[in-house]
Amino acid sequence: QPVGIFHLTEWESGTYLSGFGILPRQQGRGLGTALLHAVSSCLKPGHTLLSLQVGSLNEAAFELYQKEGFREVSHRDYYY
Repeated sequence: QPVGIFHLTEWESGTYLSGFGILPRQQGRGLGTALLHAVSSCLKPGHTLLSLQVGSLNEAAFELYQKEGFREVSHRDYYY
C-alpha cells in the first residue's frame, strides 16, 4: 500500500522534486527520509542538482530537507 508520493522533472544537469509527501497517518516513522533517499537513487547520471520548494510554514518538511543536506538558496514569504 503506498505511503507517499513524489514527482521528478529533469532539466539540463539537474532535477526538480515536486509533490513530495507522506500520508499524514504514516508520518513520523522515518518514511520521508527513506523516500528522499529513494528519490536520490532515481536521478539520472550527471544530474548533480536536486532542487525543490517547500512552504515556509511546513516546519517538518523544512527540517527533513535540511537534515538531508539541502540548503536554502532563496526565501519567499508569500509562498504557501
